[in-house]
Formats: sequence, structure tokens, C-alpha cells
Amino acid sequence: MAGQGSKVQVQVDGAVIAEAPEPSVRRPLSAREHQVVSLVGEGKSRKEVAFELNIAHATVRVLYARARKKLGA
Repeated sequence: MAGQGSKVQVQVDGAVIAEAPEPSVRRPLSAREHQVVSLVGEGKSRKEVAFELNIAHATVRVLYARARKKLGA
């Protein structure tokens, strides 16, 4: 039953390894969160991302954490 607060579970051999909100209730990433996730996905360190985007390393940490939460990771 998909509704507000519904969750999708990822299971391997019957064990739940991840749980995330249904796609319909996920919040979209902000443009900056998307930039950070993309650069980290390219293999750049958070320090390199901070330098490239001209933002503080702490800001990268916050943006990355928010994006992971929104994506259910």
C-alpha cells in the first residue's frame, strides 16, 4: 500500500539492507546537492568538491548528508 510514510525495502537473502521512502514522497535534490553528489560520484573527495565549487568543506559535508538522506542512502 503506497501512501504517506510508506517505505520501500531492499532485501538480500531475506535481510533488509536498506529502507527508503516511496519514490512519490521523496524530496528532490537541490541544484547544489545535485552538484555535490555528481562530483563525489566522479570520484572527487569532499575537499576537492569544496575547492571546485568554492564552498566550505563543512558545507559539502552538509549538502552530501542531506542528499543521501533524501535518496534514502
